[in-house]
Amino acid sequence: MDRNLVMKELQKPFKEDEIEWRVGATNKDKSMGLALPYVTNKAIQNRLDEVFGVFGWKNEFKEWKGNSQLCGISIWDEDKHEWLTKYDGADDTNMEATKGGLSDAMKRAAVQFGIGRYLYKLDPIWVPLKDEKYLEFIPQLPVWALPYEEQEQIERELSVPPEIDESIVNTRVSDIKAKYDNENLDKKVNKENTSESMKEVKHERPKNLVSDKQINLFNIRAKNKSRKKVYEIVGKFGYTSIETIEKKNFNNILYYIDQLPVVTKAMA
Repeated sequence: MDRNLVMKELQKPFKEDEIEWRVGATNKDKSMGLALPYVTNKAIQNRLDEVFGVFGWKNEFKEWKGNSQLCGISIWDEDKHEWLTKYDGADDTNMEATKGGLSDAMKRAAVQFGIGRYLYKLDPIWVPLKDEKYLEFIPQLPVWALPYEEQEQIERELSVPPEIDESIVNTRVSDIKAKYDNENLDKKVNKENTSESMKEVKHERPKNLVSDKQINLFNIRAKNKSRKKVYEIVGKFGYTSIETIEKKNFNNILYYIDQLPVVTKAMA
């Protein structure tokens, strides 16, 4: 058993349809909720089958303290000729109490083996709530949290400048950009510099704002969508242009843009 290879296979990111979301903490009026992702039990079972084979792993459950469940996931170690088990538990849930507790306990036990542990590294995502308890939309995972083959595909797309409507590109020139251009030019350019030298000075945006690569990705996703609708979405999040978007809201904005219907250039 190549332990490094096993760990790499167990820790691989899952496809987005293998991830589900639930509401965590909420604000006072319950209009916004913290979206928490988790791997489905079916996906966990498939991952264990792929790595260890159908007969190379097993699980067991134990009731704990009357209203909680413990799950132990065991894998067969060929080198030691013994079962290696890791346990974790969860409280029974409000709906289908015992079944929910068993399901949550297995998900937590799987994390002990590194399955889905990467989801804990996601930045907090606050989403509007429907009826004070349901997520209004499902957040979009960042590129690094997608399966490796999807990451590679996106990287290939980003390496090629997209053919897009010039009006979308032009919106990158914002008041914010002009502000930082002027500030940096004052610091870096002497009065004796020629106008040609000034053109070579690059502006630097704050680290909390979207990067050039993210702007490129935005343009790709907005390419065949209504420009008016795209910028209505950007405006609803409180931004005046693409370049002023904060990284923390970038994935949520992309989600809404993806929901827009594709239109022809004449209609855009």
